[in-house]
Amino acid sequence: MRVRIISDTPTHQLPADLTAPTEGGALRPVVDTAHPLVDIAGAHRALEAGRSPGATTWSR
Repeated sequence: MRVRIISDTPTHQLPADLTAPTEGGALRPVVDTAHPLVDIAGAHRALEAGRSPGATTWSR
């Protein structure tokens, strides 16, 4: 039997473990749509309708 211990106390190593695959190019976010901040309502409508297969971002 394998036992894994999961701690809710983060260590200094955790951020490095999470960012290493991204910085190394192994993980790439999929940005579906970038909405201007003035159209935040439109972004929410797209998310609620399920029309956003990737990440939805907002910009100024």
